[in-house]
Amino acid sequence: MTHSPTSCTDTNETKTSCRTWLLSDIGVELLTVFSATFLIGMRVHILWDNRRDIFLWVSAAWVLHVAANIALVVTNSITNAESYSVQPIFNICFGRVKYTWTVWIPVMIYHCFIMSLLVIKWLSTPRIASTRIHDVMIRDGFIYFLVVFLAMFFNLLSWALAPGTLAALPRWFVWSICTVATSRLLLSLKGIQNAKDWDSANKIARRDIEMKPRDGVEFIYAEHEDDECPNRRSMSGCLKTTTLGKYDED
Repeated sequence: MTHSPTSCTDTNETKTSCRTWLLSDIGVELLTVFSATFLIGMRVHILWDNRRDIFLWVSAAWVLHVAANIALVVTNSITNAESYSVQPIFNICFGRVKYTWTVWIPVMIYHCFIMSLLVIKWLSTPRIASTRIHDVMIRDGFIYFLVVFLAMFFNLLSWALAPGTLAALPRWFVWSICTVATSRLLLSLKGIQNAKDWDSANKIARRDIEMKPRDGVEFIYAEHEDDECPNRRSMSGCLKTTTLGKYDED
C-alpha cells in the first residue's frame, strides 16, 4: 500500500497530493478485499443450507475483521504518512511500510475461520460415490480459498521481511487475485440459494439417508411376572407379538 504512479514533482503541494492519492488508493483496495470476504462468507452460508446460526457466526466474524482491518490501516497510515513522498526518478509515490504487515492478520484469521467451517461441513457430508472427500473439497472451493490465503500470507511475509523497495510487488498481486475472485464468486453464486442448488450447479448428486423398517419380522415372547398386562389382572401367561415399531395384543 505504499507505491502508486503519479506525474507530480517533489514539492509541498505534490507531497499532499501524493498522500491523498495513496490514502484513496488504500481505501479502494480495502473495499475490494471486504467485498471479496463478504461474498466468501455468503458462499459458506449457502453451503450450510442457509442456517441462521452459521449466518450469525459468519456475520460476526466479518464485522470483526473489517473493524480490525480499518483500525490497523488508519493507525499505520497515520504513523507512515510523513514518509509519503514523490520519487521523481521512478515517478511514483513512495513511503515506508514499517509494521504495515499487521493489516493482513485479521483477514487471514477470518479465512482460517471460514476454512474451519468448510472442514466441518466436509467431514459431516455422508460419503457416497459422488461425494468423496476430494470432490466435496473442490466443489466447495478449497483451492480458491487456499490460493487467496497463500497470496495474503505472501504479502504479509514480504512486508515483514523483505526490503521496503519490494513492497509494491505483492500489493498488486493480491489485489488482482481478490478482484478476480470477487468476479468468479458473483458468477458462481448467480441463481443459487441453498446447498442443493450448489450441488446441482456442480453436478454432484445428494442422497438423503432413509431408515425403513424390515418387513415380516415378528418377535413372540413370554411376559415376566413383573411386567404389566393391561387387559388381565393375573400375571400368568400373557403372550404378546411385536413387529418393528409396533406393539400389539395377541
